Amino acid sequence: MSSIYQNKKTGFRELQFNYNDKKHTIRTKLTSKRNMEQFQRHFDDILRCRTSGSVFENSTAEWLANLPDNIRRKFERLELVASRERREVPRLGDWISGYINKRKDVEQGTILTYHKTENNLNEYFGSNKRLDEITQLDAKQFIQNLKMHGLAEATVKRRGRMARQFLGAAVEDELIKKNPFSGMKLGNINDETRKRYIKADIVNRVLEYCPSTEWRLIVVLCRWGGLRCPTEVIGLRWKDINWAKPEMIIHSPKTKKSKTKGIRTVPLWPQIMPHLREVFEQALPNTEYVINISRDPRRNLRTPFSKILKKAGIDQWPRLFQNLRASRQTELSWDYPDHVVCRWMGNSEKVANDHYFMDNEDYNKKALENERRKMRQQVSAQDCNDMQLENDELQKSINCSNLHNDAVLCERKWSESMGLLGFEPRTNGL
Repeated sequence: MSSIYQNKKTGFRELQFNYNDKKHTIRTKLTSKRNMEQFQRHFDDILRCRTSGSVFENSTAEWLANLPDNIRRKFERLELVASRERREVPRLGDWISGYINKRKDVEQGTILTYHKTENNLNEYFGSNKRLDEITQLDAKQFIQNLKMHGLAEATVKRRGRMARQFLGAAVEDELIKKNPFSGMKLGNINDETRKRYIKADIVNRVLEYCPSTEWRLIVVLCRWGGLRCPTEVIGLRWKDINWAKPEMIIHSPKTKKSKTKGIRTVPLWPQIMPHLREVFEQALPNTEYVINISRDPRRNLRTPFSKILKKAGIDQWPRLFQNLRASRQTELSWDYPDHVVCRWMGNSEKVANDHYFMDNEDYNKKALENERRKMRQQVSAQDCNDMQLENDELQKSINCSNLHNDAVLCERKWSESMGLLGFEPRTNGL
């Protein structure tokens, strides 16, 4: 039978045994004595059955079925167990390409992001790398490589999550045992340094340098309508515009799976109306969509917008279209309840607090103006109270004076009516 030894250098336990007149060693990564004794018990049962030709115990058969491939291969080389039928582990490029092609349930924008992550993985690892050859260290170095290429932290984490999604599907399909991207912190981040409040005067200056009426409307819809760009902007149709109310119906692919089904109603704010009417007057008959310069969702609106800013002499701010939308939500929150503003914007209050609301100088000025107005109102109210008190005191004084005068007059009249002899009849002296 076998014997357990502990490697002094690694601390891992090993199993040594004699088989076919040869001494063999199976190295494991087990450090617990209890787990190693369980390993030894099942191995000895396999060794006994192989020698005697008997059948494994049920517990040993279950243990063997869940044995990692690298350990099982050692058993197979010694012909202790039969070879397990294995599916061929696919190459990285083939697996990701097949996975993306099967995802018919996601929007085109998501597919485009999938392909960007696919390109990053193939460029770093090579498309011919086997999935089971990617280690956790490889995954960490891949994330570091994305950062070295100058990608924003949020973009790096987003692509890391997609890489984890690709490899996680391979784990679910039992092609690999472990996802090398599991355990990595790839959650959404709230980077305050990338938030910018875009003031109205900056937007008006940008509009002066827009090359067309449609481009002006794109900027206005993002800044004053709070629409997501490009999905909600290029998805806006003329039948979604209600000139009478006035309001517009927005269809959002991003929130399509939410309770609202991705549909929300947004007021046609006064800042939008003139630009929308101008585009409407120039539209060809039977035109379905409001914006037609960019019907292809793969077209990059960021690059031409950056050129517009450069032409206007305006420094490019981070998250070009996102900060336009966030600026609108921030200022709307000054005058309307958060839940109403979030309904217009198509997000939740938590998301708004984490990624949209911003502090800015305009907010501080507005707060000071409100406090000054309150103080003026309080002073005016106090002045009115003081004046009322003075009026009351004066009225009391007038009332007292009138009463005094009435009393004097009454006394005078009484004395005159009584005369010098009084009311009693005259009598002779006694």
